[in-house]
Amino acid sequence: MTYQNVTIIGGGVLGAQIALVSALHGKNVTIWGRKKSIVRQGSAASDFIFTNRY
Repeated sequence: MTYQNVTIIGGGVLGAQIALVSALHGKNVTIWGRKKSIVRQGSAASDFIFTNRY
């Protein structure tokens, strides 16, 4: 089974990390969260990881 689209429910730090790994593997990623502030925090964490790792 192959898939190209990934939806992450919960955009906190863990959800953002899952989204980052999925995106790095070429998947189309959507993050869904109840609060924009939580999704922003997760996105900032992923940005930090990506910037300092790659």
